[in-house]
Amino acid sequence: MPDHNSPFEPASIEPAPARNQPAVSGESANEGAYRKAGWRFSVLGDVRVDGVSGLDDNLKVGAALGSALIDLTSVEIGDLGVDVRLGVVGGGATVVVPDGTTVVDSATVLLGSTNEKLAPASPTAGEVRLTGVVALGDLKVYSASTRPPSIGDRLRKRFGKDK
Repeated sequence: MPDHNSPFEPASIEPAPARNQPAVSGESANEGAYRKAGWRFSVLGDVRVDGVSGLDDNLKVGAALGSALIDLTSVEIGDLGVDVRLGVVGGGATVVVPDGTTVVDSATVLLGSTNEKLAPASPTAGEVRLTGVVALGDLKVYSASTRPPSIGDRLRKRFGKDK
């Protein structure tokens, strides 16, 4: 009779739980796994985070062969600040913060450049801390008032507002 305490013969074998199952229908298994880990991630595409409601103090954004835009202008930063962790390879990252926000940039940029155009900091506006890596691309950090106009903004200015 087999010894059920033996490491060679388990007493019972249960099926392993399914791994990397999509969290949302139409979503790939990898996208579901990243979402569960708290990442907003895209491959061969762009990630855009703006108009965030219920933002916790830790935002993780990644892109491979695409760009990331994090627009925090409509977010209440608060006393504890916000940590933004970047993981971008083969594309750029742009972070836009409310005017007066202090930005602590500890992100590493490999084979790219960092461009910061910020309005003067205010001690009551909060702090955004940038960490992570941007490789083969640029990291651009703007305040709401120093951000260059988008293509859509320039087209609306040139051809008039939508009717």
